[in-house]
Amino acid sequence: MIRDALLVSIYLRSSAEDLRHLLETVFDPACLDASLDVWIVCDGPIDEECEGLLRKYSEVVLLHRLQSNVGLGAALNS
Repeated sequence: MIRDALLVSIYLRSSAEDLRHLLETVFDPACLDASLDVWIVCDGPIDEECEGLLRKYSEVVLLHRLQSNVGLGAALNS
């Protein structure tokens, strides 16, 4: 079975409110697609509020962390 994936990159200036809205929308039971893999690429360090959101969703989000900011294209291709 082929699974769909959502790939999102966040970085130090990413808005925690935008990340919260994205995660709440994707994991809303009314529109949740069980075949969807949600990947978040941390493009370098991120702020504590975003870290807290990622901890909250750690069981349903797949994380890939980069040590330093490499830019959107490189982060999504990593």
